[in-house]
Amino acid sequence: MSNDAVFFDSQPVPWMPRRYAAIGPVPEDPRFDANGREMEDGGDLGFAFRRAAQALTELWSSETDDSLALVVVYNYRHALELGMKAVIHTLVPGPRLRSRSGLDEQEQRAANNLKTHSLKDLLQSLRELTGRMGWTVAPVVADVCSQIHDRDPGGDYFRYPDLRQRGGDGPPKLAREAPLYIDVPRFAQIADEAFVVLLVLLEAAHQELHDRLSAAGLGNAT
Repeated sequence: MSNDAVFFDSQPVPWMPRRYAAIGPVPEDPRFDANGREMEDGGDLGFAFRRAAQALTELWSSETDDSLALVVVYNYRHALELGMKAVIHTLVPGPRLRSRSGLDEQEQRAANNLKTHSLKDLLQSLRELTGRMGWTVAPVVADVCSQIHDRDPGGDYFRYPDLRQRGGDGPPKLAREAPLYIDVPRFAQIADEAFVVLLVLLEAAHQELHDRLSAAGLGNAT
């Protein structure tokens, strides 16, 4: 193994918490700061992208490099995408999504939308599934997701300097062919508010799933 290796399949020894990080499923070991969780989910990763966006917003405010604003938007965008997917995936549990058995029209659409980067499609499924529970998605979620989707329907406008043509034919085109001006503090504020709404919905969805499983005598199996 190279002395410069930075990725490892087994736990480095000695373990140094401020040097090494553990991602993915980790052993139940007090040296791992994993909050007792057994697996990552979209909520975990969405929260991480949100924290990155918050830190970058603070950095942008003290820098002169506006390319940081692109990364702020991208990180919030990805946090919102993962947050919506986490709620949807919890309301339509994994075994049913994988088998596609017994899914009604809205659930089938949700299963398809889990494969997309479209905030518009994910928002539609989020509204449909939460509406069946009698829950309301706060308007701020639709507001920020619609504004992002209008500029970035495919999830690549804020990520790449140029875009490949569909089908791979022809030269790439510039992702941003004209200036785009962003109210960074306001964007960060409403994106953060929207993500908090998704966290609340995710908590409610987890409770709903727990109640269903308990009623069926299935414990915590998902």
